[in-house]
Amino acid sequence: MARARGVALLGPPPASLIGEVPHETFLDAVMDDARWIMKGGIVESPFYGVLNLCRVLQLRLDEPELPPSKEEGAMWAQVTLPAGHRPVVAAALECYRSDAPVDANLRRIHGHQWDEEPLLAFAAYAESALPRVR
Repeated sequence: MARARGVALLGPPPASLIGEVPHETFLDAVMDDARWIMKGGIVESPFYGVLNLCRVLQLRLDEPELPPSKEEGAMWAQVTLPAGHRPVVAAALECYRSDAPVDANLRRIHGHQWDEEPLLAFAAYAESALPRVR
């Protein structure tokens, strides 16, 4: 992400300092995180899990030129995924965009009350939609 989308505030552009990562290595890392999310991490860290699954789905299903940001992945999901999963994506995006103060102990849930059922349903959907999830 830093190489593809990073912006230098001072000095040379990140792409000139950070070596290329083989695409398969990048996908392995992305899928490793997705597996953790789909195996229960989505309940432990809901808005991170939802937004990252959106990014992974977009990356694997649409193959965009650049790795999508969390916000781009969520926006893609809002128009692409089945309507039943859109409310949990909207809730995650709302947390991500919020500048409300959140106690350090509640950061993983952003102080939000999450219903596990739609989170787990979204994780199951992602697992069924993603190619080659091991």
